Amino acid sequence: GAEGPAPGSGRPESPTAMIRMQQRLGALLSSTRTHLSEGHVEQARATAEEALELAKQCHGPEHADVATALCNLGLVKVERGEHASARPLLAQCLSLRETLLGGHHPDTATALAHLGLSLRDLGQLRAAHQLLERALAVREKALGRDHHEVAGSLNALALILQDLGERKAARRALERALAIYRSPDPEHPHVATALNNLAMLAQDEGDLAAAKDYLEQSLAINVKVRGAGHPEVAVGYNNLAALLTELGQYEAARRLFERALAAKEAAHGPHHPKVAVALNNLAMSLHDLGRAAEARPHFERALVINKKTFGVAHPQVALSLNNLAALLQDLGDLKTAKPLLDRNLAVKEQVFGSEHAATALALNNLAHLTRAAGDPERAKDLYTRSLDLREKALGPEHPKVAVGLNNLGTLLMAKGDSQEAAPVLDRALAIERKVLGPKHPYTKSTARHVTKGEAEEEEEETTDQFEAAGEEPIRRMSRAAKSSSINPSLTTITEIVTPRSSAPALEEGGAPAKAAAPPQPAPAAQGKRRVG
Repeated sequence: GAEGPAPGSGRPESPTAMIRMQQRLGALLSSTRTHLSEGHVEQARATAEEALELAKQCHGPEHADVATALCNLGLVKVERGEHASARPLLAQCLSLRETLLGGHHPDTATALAHLGLSLRDLGQLRAAHQLLERALAVREKALGRDHHEVAGSLNALALILQDLGERKAARRALERALAIYRSPDPEHPHVATALNNLAMLAQDEGDLAAAKDYLEQSLAINVKVRGAGHPEVAVGYNNLAALLTELGQYEAARRLFERALAAKEAAHGPHHPKVAVALNNLAMSLHDLGRAAEARPHFERALVINKKTFGVAHPQVALSLNNLAALLQDLGDLKTAKPLLDRNLAVKEQVFGSEHAATALALNNLAHLTRAAGDPERAKDLYTRSLDLREKALGPEHPKVAVGLNNLGTLLMAKGDSQEAAPVLDRALAIERKVLGPKHPYTKSTARHVTKGEAEEEEEETTDQFEAAGEEPIRRMSRAAKSSSINPSLTTITEIVTPRSSAPALEEGGAPAKAAAPPQPAPAAQGKRRVG
């Protein structure tokens, strides 16, 4: 029979009262799931907190429902952008699952996946990778290689692999996940998530045609299944706007970014990191259109949100510092911009290492400022270091390598080293013609440099300058200031969807959660990725 209540435990003495308490607990866990799946984060917070206290009253500190409640409260904090406080809750959930179920149970794999994605939010990519690999191995052994929870693990692992620059492995994982998701229902929201993440990977690889196809498929499914006002649809607007930006369709992109911002503020309130992503993206879009004065307050507001959410030493804060510095630089305030870029580089090297594409971008942007400040020799060194890193990280024909080549080539022309500049610019033009086509504005700008054979007095360099915001720790693409004479780099302002906080990923009482399914809305992503 049931044990009697411990003194001071808060457990009711009568069986009827206990049944009612357990029914209330089940309702709270279910409500948390519903609130989060619908994007109602504050309501989810209230029910999750009450559920955790009630679970402890009903069962004591070591029970499956306590683990479920810990997990759900952790996921609520993730959605609120409170990543540091989410981690211990998810770690407690994992510890309980390992104690109660052992290390090889599917529900323990769920806890591993949640904690792994939490570490990703905090920029601890290697540790996250290890946890997600463990989760995948457990699920494959316990459930079979074609189970939908295995697809969820593959999707999550692909995000980390992409973060770490292992794009071939990421593609294999995502394509396998997509095939599993499509098998029972080709229009399931999980299919849309996998398509979105394949699009982000395709953009990372410079395959814009494939990325556009994936994004349009993903957005169509989400609008049909979830409705135009759902936060997940805001992610689709955001990512399609990013692609339109890469294709030079700046006004159309701005309209979509505004729709994404409005949807996120309605879903999450004005101070959420997802709102910071949308603010950053809209600011970059406005800057593309030459509306710098309108862009600045959006960048500043995003910086305030990110500092409050992540602290001063997080990649998201570095991103905001970089973009505000780039805007200040464009406005001629080099003195204020330089320390912001120095800090950006330091954080990138600390988090990603000295040979990552994100570090290459930070070097490029510091080179751009150094050139503008009148130190071409130092700028040449920084551009060269950035280009070398990009070729190692991305391959010799990636569009971002073309950006680096164009930057270096135009600097050499400005220094009067035309013979050294010519093969550099020729190679940049060849890459852009192959990847973007001859009519793209970037290709045309590079062709003007090659044809003229000399730098003009006005700045004609390609520059990454701005970084793109997603909800994932790594911002993989970037953009330049838009003017008639600047050839902007490719831009990805994307959000990667991680399998964490959707209805299937949240947990109800009795049976602990399954983390396989992709979320609504995207986190961090975004990562990434969040990544909206």
